[in-house]
Amino acid sequence: MEKLAARWYNEIAMNEAEVLKVLQDVGAFRAGHFVFTSGLHADTYINKDAIYPHTRAVSQLCAEMAARFANDDVDVVIGPAYGAIILSTWTAHHLTEMRGGDVYGIYADKVDGGLEIRRGYDRLIAGKRTLVVEDLTTTGGSIKKVIEAAREAGAELVGAAEGVLCGDATG
Repeated sequence: MEKLAARWYNEIAMNEAEVLKVLQDVGAFRAGHFVFTSGLHADTYINKDAIYPHTRAVSQLCAEMAARFANDDVDVVIGPAYGAIILSTWTAHHLTEMRGGDVYGIYADKVDGGLEIRRGYDRLIAGKRTLVVEDLTTTGGSIKKVIEAAREAGAELVGAAEGVLCGDATG
């Protein structure tokens, strides 16, 4: 399996410029002045909703996230509702293809300002090697909530990946 995963990674490894090109090609990259839900400001923004209808682009970006964890024996990929549901499914799909066995793609529901694993997904994640994915990250708050919910459900965390890191935001 390690050779297969390494082959996949070598075939799809993208650098930052290539990821930016994919986002630009589908109209997801925006320049201007933006205020995030965290209250932080930035001069660029990734409109994740602009990329989701483009299944090839979403698949390509999720294959990249999957490749980075291809040798980590991931059993489950989880993201927060609603933005990362698509990403968790596609990333799990690519990990399934890489490893040759099922990897579940699930999500945590928003509940009272936090996140909770419902819908029977708690049974799928308990005791399983789990990767957390998120679409956009500014402060890391959503990823932290998913990690807390996954730990509460008994998951063994392997790592976390985000589609886009909005690290140049200011207060």
